[in-house]
Amino acid sequence: MHRPLRFHEHVLLLALFGGVFLYLLEGAIGGDLFIPGRRGPGVVMSGVPAWLLVTAPLFFYIGILVRHQNLLTQLSPKCRTTVELSLLLAGICTMLLGFRLHAEGFCAL
Repeated sequence: MHRPLRFHEHVLLLALFGGVFLYLLEGAIGGDLFIPGRRGPGVVMSGVPAWLLVTAPLFFYIGILVRHQNLLTQLSPKCRTTVELSLLLAGICTMLLGFRLHAEGFCAL
């Protein structure tokens, strides 16, 4: 069992994931979500790919909460670990799917 998050850790995670979520949400609502590039120009997304990226930080944050905040206590530790890893994998998949759909030009909403 992992130790519960301390208050300052919880606030830091909430600020980090909340900030990323709000940035992505604002871009998706406005129809021009900008993802800066590491080398070279960034990417401007809209439509379904942008909305998929909005969901990714939510999956990551909920996965961390399942691991450290004793959520889903009625489940066995092995099952909780499965749920946690599934949430993290869902976050990764939604990010990759969003970038893939953008690369293929899919932006209909």
